[in-house]
Amino acid sequence: MTARLNRIAAAGTDGYERIRLADNTMITVQAQSDAPDFDEVAFWSSVTVPDTEA
Repeated sequence: MTARLNRIAAAGTDGYERIRLADNTMITVQAQSDAPDFDEVAFWSSVTVPDTEA
């Protein structure tokens, strides 16, 4: 998964990019090329997000 996130971060997106995680849940990300952070990360309703800074 890290390789795909790195590729998306380096190349950016033309809108939103869906990413299917190992447990079959999905997130959606948006990024500009070579940006240090993603512009937006959206979690689908099936994803449980821990309440931490990590």
